Amino acid sequence: MGFESLFQEEWFRWAGGLSLSFPLVMLTLTEIIERLKRLDSPLLEAVKLVRQWIVPLAGVILLLHRVCGIAPEQMLMKCLRTSIWLVIIIAALSGINALIFKQADAASWQAKVPSLLIDMGRAILVMVGLAIIIANVWGADLGGLLGALGVGSLVLGLALQDSMGNLFSGVALLFERPFSVDDWLNIDDKIGQVVSITWRSVHLRTPQQQLIIVPNSVLAQGSFGNYSRPSKIHGEEITLGFSYDDPPNKVIGILEDIAQTTEGILTAPPPTVQVMSYDDSAIGYQLRFFVAEYAQMPRIRSAVTSRVWYASQRYGLTMPFPTQAQYQAIDAATRSSLTHQQIIDGLQSLPSFSSLSSETLVTLAQDAELHEYGHNETALVQGEPIDGIYLILRGRAKVIRREADETTQAIGELVAGDLFGERLLLGQLTSDLTIQAGEDLQVVMFNPSLFQGFIDRIPNLAAIINETMEARRRSLKYKSN
Repeated sequence: MGFESLFQEEWFRWAGGLSLSFPLVMLTLTEIIERLKRLDSPLLEAVKLVRQWIVPLAGVILLLHRVCGIAPEQMLMKCLRTSIWLVIIIAALSGINALIFKQADAASWQAKVPSLLIDMGRAILVMVGLAIIIANVWGADLGGLLGALGVGSLVLGLALQDSMGNLFSGVALLFERPFSVDDWLNIDDKIGQVVSITWRSVHLRTPQQQLIIVPNSVLAQGSFGNYSRPSKIHGEEITLGFSYDDPPNKVIGILEDIAQTTEGILTAPPPTVQVMSYDDSAIGYQLRFFVAEYAQMPRIRSAVTSRVWYASQRYGLTMPFPTQAQYQAIDAATRSSLTHQQIIDGLQSLPSFSSLSSETLVTLAQDAELHEYGHNETALVQGEPIDGIYLILRGRAKVIRREADETTQAIGELVAGDLFGERLLLGQLTSDLTIQAGEDLQVVMFNPSLFQGFIDRIPNLAAIINETMEARRRSLKYKSN
């Protein structure tokens, strides 16, 4: 048989074509894979499947059928054709996922598609692909097969009715979209953040970092609250009780100031305070404020309730509470005497004041006030009026300066024995710095006019004040540099 006659044979042409095209195709795919690696492309895995499986299987099928003459109806050929179709389905799903979802921006619609919908789409594509394989490769009658599957599906559906109920409930929730990933939900008094939505259930992470799994059927049939819809802004209400001896307008003003100066509370909508009830032991007040999102609420609520206690101590408010325990009532005179003695003891504990006589300390404490500040509360605000001369008895305070561009800078720290608000002695009525409690802070506040008189009459006190103020100026100048 000559070469020309051999070339006329179909199997020879196929053999030659495969021997030339197969290495060329493999080399081309190898170059494409290397380029995708450099680009870190999400299509890399799909192209790898084509090079490692689809092209070799296609080459083997063509070789066996076109060159070796094996009929497509042979079992070996059917198995090979089934294998290549399965790999094609897998590669197609990988490519679709890479093109549509992996490269999507966080704000795009692709990123917001629930995983449940993606899984259902994959399942449908797999079922369509299997139907093509069964019909084209194995020659099965899809009509009869669908009938048999219908009966089988009925039996299977009865056996898996709970799971199927969760599936269809998940589909209903998917289209209704009452919540999404990262939303905060309240389900039967269980609060958690949505971390994933599957075909069967919704996974919540509680503030205690525990995982709660709620079946979709429970969500579809019951009711729940979404703290992240229609807006992420979350409102919180705190109910407080103060004595009938405390004027309501005074209490309302103090609570409003607490809400307005607590970090994290929004100014729009503004916080509000209302008188709600006259109870047996106290007047009831409701403080309502808003935070940017629910996740911030526990921290900010704790800060607000802590500041309420410190403010009530500073302003002499009483928060009565009904209890079965017996407490000895303390009248105003006795309370004032105890505070007076506490100021004297505090002054004696300071090295710079311990040298003063007992009579001098009693005189200093006569008209002074004892104030308590919690962590991050401000005793003085830059640009606002100064109420008195402050002396730190216990704790530490941060000295903060607001620059012309409205940025703030911590320039120093005050400790027990330090003074602030002394600008009143120089006739300056507003503060040039902000003084903020770095920890629990106890200060004694002196009346400025009386304190000036003390300085004039008590030489030792004048020396102590000058020394304290000079040490503070040196410290702040050093730290600001």
